[in-house]
Amino acid sequence: MTKDNSINNTSSTTLQMDSTFKRHTAYLGRLIASYHNLYQQESTFSDGEKVQSYPHLIGYKEEEVRVVAYDDSRGPDQLSLVKSMGERQIAISIKHHAQSPSNDHLEIMKLQCTHAQLVVRSGNKVITLNNPQNYQSGLFGDTSYPMIFFTPSFPEQLSREDIIDCEKNIIAWSALINTYSHFPGDYNGGDPLTAKTLQEAHLFGKKVLDAFGGKAEAIQWLEQENNKLYCAEMVFLALTLGTTFPLNEQYLASDVINSLREAFLDKRLSSLNSNPQLSEINIELPRFSFQPFKQASEEIVKNGFGDGLAIQPMLVTDMITSFIKYSVPRKDRGEKCGKYQVELLQHSKLFLKQFLPHQEIQNPNSKINILIKKLEVVLLVEYESYEAFQASLKDTLFEIEVEVALISTASNMFIPPHTFLVRALEKKIENKVKGLLGIDYLGHGIHQSLVKEGGVR
Repeated sequence: MTKDNSINNTSSTTLQMDSTFKRHTAYLGRLIASYHNLYQQESTFSDGEKVQSYPHLIGYKEEEVRVVAYDDSRGPDQLSLVKSMGERQIAISIKHHAQSPSNDHLEIMKLQCTHAQLVVRSGNKVITLNNPQNYQSGLFGDTSYPMIFFTPSFPEQLSREDIIDCEKNIIAWSALINTYSHFPGDYNGGDPLTAKTLQEAHLFGKKVLDAFGGKAEAIQWLEQENNKLYCAEMVFLALTLGTTFPLNEQYLASDVINSLREAFLDKRLSSLNSNPQLSEINIELPRFSFQPFKQASEEIVKNGFGDGLAIQPMLVTDMITSFIKYSVPRKDRGEKCGKYQVELLQHSKLFLKQFLPHQEIQNPNSKINILIKKLEVVLLVEYESYEAFQASLKDTLFEIEVEVALISTASNMFIPPHTFLVRALEKKIENKVKGLLGIDYLGHGIHQSLVKEGGVR
């Protein structure tokens, strides 16, 4: 298991809403009367029913939400974020359009989450690492594109020193991956995952180290389309390698370690990276005693991801069911909402068309369509409890996963940005941790111009 083992407590800001705030929300194109409205997700159904849900509030009440102010005019001196992070050196930021949602079916499927970045702190400086490298110049953006901050939670047996070492290792890997990997020129949110197993993740890490050492073969390998990284994939690989592949003398030759130390000390990577803030970070290697995480989740092994990935990727069924579950929360609304979940399931077929064979989707008698019909029946039944519904759902989802794995034209594993939001929701609401690391809520990033002392303007 993992726990919320932050090195020290984060601070929070009590939210207050008033007319001043309403005047500051012109960019949203709609009136915001409360903080809940800012993160309201609304679905309108064929019978005219409107269902509101709030996945971006991570299961917290309005008064529990923590505001973290950001302001790019301050450069890496993001005091509110530094204070919120405490002694933690890393966080994950998910940027989203929940406050001004898109009607595009893919954005709705992804819960309006459109970018993932690693937040790195060094002393009182804090920056973001992104794919593409120069995204928002390594900072946080303007008023119209806010974010949610998360922190990884580590296995409960780790000491404070172990956590510090792990964070150092994650930062070092993230700087290397970010410098030597490439961002795809064409992206549509349906991209397959580059590293689906721990072995593939370690292969990627070794290629990055070889590229750092100047090996042409590795540099060319990283330039291949199949090996390019989307934004959330970069964060996923940094976390996975950071927890399972120590950059120390136990696992690498002394000459490699010495080269890494020298490069980090003289900030050599900054000249190869288009993020102008990278030089603000002091990168250190973990101690000789730092060991890779060994703890495995039975669910990860059962689903074929392999032992040791930091965050469990999303299967097709994850993509579909998380969209339905957090758009029409059955546990809160009761069993009569099944018909709305079925209507959302019909919309999700647009997503399936992206990577399943056309003939399978178009043929009403194909096995995948028969299984989807079976899933519709499960959703429509009114069960005696939410737990009974979940039990009935489980076997059908597994059948769909198996069939998709057989017929998929790409892959059945994905790391879109909203993976981190979904894993945080699962940990907070369902007490589930899928991967070596849990994902904990840190705060909601709101631009400084909308924040006043004591709350949001």
